Amino acid sequence: MNIPHQRMTYKHGRSLLLTKALLIFLLLSQQELVYAYTPKYNTTIHIFLKMEEEAGFDVTTPDEEGRTVYELVDQIIDRAIKTIGIQEPKKIYTEYEKVGILTKIHSILKDDFKVIYDNSIVPDTRELLSKGLSIKKLVCVDYSFIYKGIGEIIKIPLYVVSAPEHAFIRWDSDGKHDALNTASSIKGDINWETTAGKIYSDDFYIKLLNIPPESINNKVYLYSLNEKQTLSLQYLNLGIVYNDLGRREEAITVYTKAIELNPKYAGAYNNLGNVYDDLGKKEEAVGAYKKVIELNPKDASAYSNLGNLYDDLGKKEEAVGAYKKAIELNPKDADAYYNLGTVYQALWRTEEAIGAYKKTIELNPKHVNAYNNLGTVYQALWRTEEAVGAYKKAIELNPKHANAYYNLGNVYQALGRTEEANKNFRKAEKLKKPPFVQALLCRIF
Repeated sequence: MNIPHQRMTYKHGRSLLLTKALLIFLLLSQQELVYAYTPKYNTTIHIFLKMEEEAGFDVTTPDEEGRTVYELVDQIIDRAIKTIGIQEPKKIYTEYEKVGILTKIHSILKDDFKVIYDNSIVPDTRELLSKGLSIKKLVCVDYSFIYKGIGEIIKIPLYVVSAPEHAFIRWDSDGKHDALNTASSIKGDINWETTAGKIYSDDFYIKLLNIPPESINNKVYLYSLNEKQTLSLQYLNLGIVYNDLGRREEAITVYTKAIELNPKYAGAYNNLGNVYDDLGKKEEAVGAYKKVIELNPKDASAYSNLGNLYDDLGKKEEAVGAYKKAIELNPKDADAYYNLGTVYQALWRTEEAIGAYKKTIELNPKHVNAYNNLGTVYQALWRTEEAVGAYKKAIELNPKHANAYYNLGNVYQALGRTEEANKNFRKAEKLKKPPFVQALLCRIF
């Protein structure tokens, strides 16, 4: 009699476990359903988010309010529709109406998101649109994507416009705006700075960003991007993330895709050159940077990058030429002067090296390596007191600069000031133990 009872107990217990498991499953299923969200719209920005999702990045985790980034974007579009109040799209809008619509979109975004100007939102994923949306911090191109998405839904002619390291929105009635010949453009086209919510002229961007006329004529910058060209901007962003994560080959793939979509995308060529350089593919990198210069002859950073490559390849005179061009285009680039100084020093053009290092220090008084290298040139010329002063300044700026201590010790040893030499050698040994320091310590102690 007890056996059936025990069996019944066992069966009852098993049924209870099954019931609990079923309840847990249903709860989890309901939880999944809570977080599942089907996008309401299908705009450029939705497509870009889908690209990030397919690339393996998280775009579905809800924020503190339980929304995925898809839902967040849909809500922004809904608010824009309601705030703008367009029932039926018009063929012609007055300038007052255009500015009013753009101002209302800016007001919505300003309330929800912080503008980031330095492109450093979060390490490794700072370029992801989904990341910017989730943490409510956006860069210029993210804002432009949202404006374009809203424009697609309310049917107004908004285009993303690319400029050197910048993007904004243009209300362009026919998509054929000519930044060098405004008379040929449809009257009423508006450049809308998405990060500021203001109208700026073509001339403003040309002067501010030093855009050469040939780059505009060749449709490298300041033209209204078509759908494929806009898509290339997102491929560039994915490439930056891949590169930051050390996924170099994937970065090359998406940068190449960006170039396929927009063969005049100078930024994609520049970043492709950076990856090739990181992988030691110097000649490929040279080709990429030369393409940047072809597209934008005023790109100082491309000339500087090219100079670095020529230096690595032992092409010192070519490096000098590239650095000089970079300085001509950007006379305030302290690093270009420093790099030029290192090449002059390698070529034993000592006075020119001294001049370049002094100019570096003039532009950047805290450039430690410029002081250290200046000291090595003075030391080579037996201008020992000047060398001592330069090394001491390097140490003042960076008390952990092992090479500066070692170099200073070398000067003191040459001057017969053994105690001071030993002091600096010991300091160098403590900070860094390269074989040459240890050998020297064995020799002089």
